[in-house]
Amino acid sequence: MDYFNKLLRGLALGTMLCMVPQNSVIAADDSPAEISKKLNQLERQLRAVQRRVFKGGELPAEAVEAPKVNMELRQSLASMTAKISQIEREMRLLTGRLEEMEYAQRQMQQNIEIMQKDFALQMADLTAAKSAETPQATTNNTADIAVTSPEPKAVEPVAVTIALPEGDAASQYQYAFEFVRLDDMPSARKALELFLKTEPPQDFALNAHFWLGRVYLRSDQTARAAEQFLQVFEGNAEHGKAPESLVELAGSLSKLGSKDDACGVLAEFKRAYPDVKGRLQRRANAEFIKANCQ
Repeated sequence: MDYFNKLLRGLALGTMLCMVPQNSVIAADDSPAEISKKLNQLERQLRAVQRRVFKGGELPAEAVEAPKVNMELRQSLASMTAKISQIEREMRLLTGRLEEMEYAQRQMQQNIEIMQKDFALQMADLTAAKSAETPQATTNNTADIAVTSPEPKAVEPVAVTIALPEGDAASQYQYAFEFVRLDDMPSARKALELFLKTEPPQDFALNAHFWLGRVYLRSDQTARAAEQFLQVFEGNAEHGKAPESLVELAGSLSKLGSKDDACGVLAEFKRAYPDVKGRLQRRANAEFIKANCQ
């Protein structure tokens, strides 16, 4: 390898000498000043050839500085790349937090809507309780006499005539619910059953199914109560009484001895309403323990 390097250098030097201009050749009669001038010229030409041919020779100052400049450039690029990667990681974290906040906001909005519906139904029940002096006020005279008479026979359930008033579904529902408020379970059952036969709007119908289920429970008709509670959830899982209907259904099934079915209903309750808190959640936990759910 050294031999070939020397050979190449020799050829390059010969080429250089052949390319030397005639005015650079030192003559015998040249003066010392001319000789010095020509030597300087030859030295410059030699260095030029050396820079072009010999990799190990002297290099221009800018070439020597190039690696240093390239190194600084690489360091700057590496630093910028690291910063960009860090920014991308922070953006991913912020995006994840934003999605969590949006999900929490949606859940909160759904809870508010459920609470508003439940509150509206409760207000309707309360309005009915305040506006009606007796459930028989809108029926015939026989009903009025049966309620207002001080005689003991007048307060017996068999003496009460149940008939839905004329009007819209809201007034008819309030009429039926008034029996529930007065704890008159036989009359409440008849009135609610009559109301459901009129095929009222869904909100009123599902509310009536819920209270009819409660009435059946009070009358020890557990199987019929379970059917009513199931109708509420199947009718509209977003209804205000749907979460409580599932808990009531689980309790009814547990009372009937179908504890596996009760546990399945409670599992559906947790899946469908994961954010339910307070009294209803405590009742669900109690039914879960009662049914020995795993």
